Amino acid sequence: MPEAGAPDPGAPEPRRLSVVCLSVYPAEGPSVRHRVLGYEQAWRGMGVKVTLQAFLTAGLYRNRRRFGSRWTLYKAWHFAFCSARLAWRLAFLWRFDVAIIHREAFPLGGAWAERLAARINPRIVFDFDDAIWLRMPLAVDQRKLFWDANRVGDAIAVCRAVVAGNTMLAAYARRFNPRVTVVPTPYIDLGGSANAVDRPARPPVIVWIGNVGNEEYLDLLRLPLQRLAKEIDFVFRIVGSAEAAGFDIGGVTVETLEWREDKEREWLLGSAIGVMPLDDREYERGKCAFKLVQYFSAGLPVVSSPVGMNAEVVTHGVNGYLASGEEEWYHSLKLLLQSAELRRRMGASGYSTFRERFGREKSAVQWMNVFRDVGGPSPA
Repeated sequence: MPEAGAPDPGAPEPRRLSVVCLSVYPAEGPSVRHRVLGYEQAWRGMGVKVTLQAFLTAGLYRNRRRFGSRWTLYKAWHFAFCSARLAWRLAFLWRFDVAIIHREAFPLGGAWAERLAARINPRIVFDFDDAIWLRMPLAVDQRKLFWDANRVGDAIAVCRAVVAGNTMLAAYARRFNPRVTVVPTPYIDLGGSANAVDRPARPPVIVWIGNVGNEEYLDLLRLPLQRLAKEIDFVFRIVGSAEAAGFDIGGVTVETLEWREDKEREWLLGSAIGVMPLDDREYERGKCAFKLVQYFSAGLPVVSSPVGMNAEVVTHGVNGYLASGEEEWYHSLKLLLQSAELRRRMGASGYSTFRERFGREKSAVQWMNVFRDVGGPSPA
């Protein structure tokens, strides 16, 4: 007979809520890694088991931007395999209590996959963190020939609920679906209280971290960084894709690092200032300020374009600066480069912002409410 309070070894295991995430990108993709897989541990403690079913294989994801006849054949074969695999997975979608469609289930054309998924399992949550209903205005876009302007709205309309990364995205989603919840993209706590981080005093490192193609935005910093380099010793650190390796700014000490999950913490904590330049276009206004969240987690003060959610996250002169144009970027960065005390004070404020708004535990609870709202059974 088990002791009082001890679990009964003969009792059935508590029921877990089974959640599947359909995403074009595998776990290596930053968006699905942070917006869904990042909750894995917290959700497990809440009785939820999440399974990722990515459209792309890891190999196709790694090689999607290789070109030439050999790579065209490679991608065509893998794409056909991935399409057949998706059709098979959709047929068995009914087995899961809840399904999350992260951004899209199929990368080309209209919302046929989302419509089919909703017929097979109506307990679907659509999750997105960019203005993906708009054409991407960057050279990295490889899907121009297969664009369907109605795809995102059609997908949102057939889902039972929507999770949006910010208020602009939520406003768009409510045009097609009234059940919308705003959940910002969370990040791990790097413990970046400025008082606890031992950063080298010289030379200070200005860091930018970003996904493939986003290094186009760094052109906005060329002139202010070149002016600063004539006056102050600093390093400009670029953490991104392999394509960013050749990025150069004449007269500026540039360090390019290909992103690695096991080094991200070290590279951010070893920096002094985080930057997020953006063009002021409708597409960029839909971004979720995630770079700023990462910098704040590392206790970094920031300088950011006042575009979209950035202007909500940065309190000018408190946890960073909002800068438009060459002069404002130059003066904001100069103030921070010249004063370690200012960096410490603003970095501490940024870390407080992170703790208050962007921790994973709080967002995980918001997601649990969404799961209940779409009709998934409550975990035991």
